[in-house]
Amino acid sequence: MYILNCISISEKCIHSISEKFKYLVTFLRQNCITNQCDAANILHKIYDKNSIIECELIVYALDNIVYAALHEK
Repeated sequence: MYILNCISISEKCIHSISEKFKYLVTFLRQNCITNQCDAANILHKIYDKNSIIECELIVYALDNIVYAALHEK
């Protein structure tokens, strides 16, 4: 039972992280950010400082977010 609860919590966390990642990428695209420096600056201004997920994404995945926004379709 404990393992099933852990798996369920992990799946919810992964889904939340994925959704936050998509939100940040979409925000950059919608605001026509075209370079990495501007993208990093705007993300540092707009992310939810009360969201642990967004804080960790900004710290650990900033390069991936910017790359996805600027280069992936």
